Amino acid sequence: MWECRFILAELPARLAHDTLSRTLGQRYSVVGRELDETDDYLLTRTPALNLKLRHRSNTLKLKSLRGVSADRLEQWQTDFERELPAAPDVWSEALRMLDAKLEPGRVSSAETAERAVTVLRPLLRQGQVVRVKKVRWLYGDGRRRIEVAFFALGPARDSARFATVCVESDDADDVREVLSALSLAELGAPRNYMEVLHGL
Repeated sequence: MWECRFILAELPARLAHDTLSRTLGQRYSVVGRELDETDDYLLTRTPALNLKLRHRSNTLKLKSLRGVSADRLEQWQTDFERELPAAPDVWSEALRMLDAKLEPGRVSSAETAERAVTVLRPLLRQGQVVRVKKVRWLYGDGRRRIEVAFFALGPARDSARFATVCVESDDADDVREVLSALSLAELGAPRNYMEVLHGL
């Protein structure tokens, strides 16, 4: 999957849900409206790996960065997405990436993301688990998907808050077409979630 993501301090008015829906017209349908989600990102040694526990679906998911085009489009591959409780061999791979000294059986019985992160947190480095709360809107036309979201990092009291816009497609040229149509290059240099989280 090719994608291009922008992460901003705040969302331009032209990309707010109501305005963007009118801009996209009938070509795109809303495939997800105000999705309220919580993910725990588990930081490995490299931002080229996106490992996370998803609370809404109670899954453990790994994506890896496979390539970057000259114009900064990124190609990500989903390596696995397993419903919890996940098998010990899946957790063995995840624990190896996290440099965590834990027998896979200790966490493989966790049936929820909350339980899994409770087991993992004491064994990981400070800052290696980052909780991200998101509210997302998704638009699709069958080939491309546009995501607009707000997300917050850390405890509610002093969380850092951001906005993000992302375009995804199996075809890189489809991504480029949307970037051009919505003038998204004006938002600055693309950044992905892992670059932001590793920079905290």
